[in-house]
Amino acid sequence: LMLRSFAEAAAVLDRPDYREAAENNGSFLLEQLEQDHRVLRTFKDGKAKLKGYLEDYSFMADGLLAVYELTLNEWWLVQSRRLIDNMIDLFWEEDEGMFYDTGNDHEQLLIRPREFFDNAIPCGSSVAVEVLLKLNLLTEEEIYRTVATRALQSVGPLMSQHPLGMSRWLCALDFYVQTPKEIAIIGSLSETPTQELLKTIYQQYLPNRVITGSETEDGSG
Repeated sequence: LMLRSFAEAAAVLDRPDYREAAENNGSFLLEQLEQDHRVLRTFKDGKAKLKGYLEDYSFMADGLLAVYELTLNEWWLVQSRRLIDNMIDLFWEEDEGMFYDTGNDHEQLLIRPREFFDNAIPCGSSVAVEVLLKLNLLTEEEIYRTVATRALQSVGPLMSQHPLGMSRWLCALDFYVQTPKEIAIIGSLSETPTQELLKTIYQQYLPNRVITGSETEDGSG
């Protein structure tokens, strides 16, 4: 959550120090809280431990995606996508059409938990769906939209009955049913016209949008 906040604030307020904080934080999470391709949940005294839950994967992927939209450095997009692919493998149950909060490699519990409601902190599933929908637009991988669609369908009745408890779900649903704004920036990020264009985009409130970019018209660089 903090990673996404710094990335968005850096873009909107044109704050290089916030951008540095976002990039440093994203790098720390990837370097220190991921071991053997598994995100861990806590970090203390220089050591990470405890297998991450669904919210750890979806929040981290969401933050990395925000850093990508800030920097247009494809490396951040690749890392976000990799986490989402792992998240689907660990937490998605195809037969039930929903995410569980613990991975399929977690210790055996009497009941495998799953949270549906967004509280002060949104639930892992709603953030996961929003990231999946964005990645579908950025990568054209249909599996992301398919999983997101089934997850939305699984909580449809709850959204109708308890809308105040499902705010992030409703944001994801709005992204799904509307026509998202797909913005592609072509041009060197070091040049003033490109930077001015980015400022124009960042400083407007544009819900349901994704940003991508390239320094060349053929998409390379």
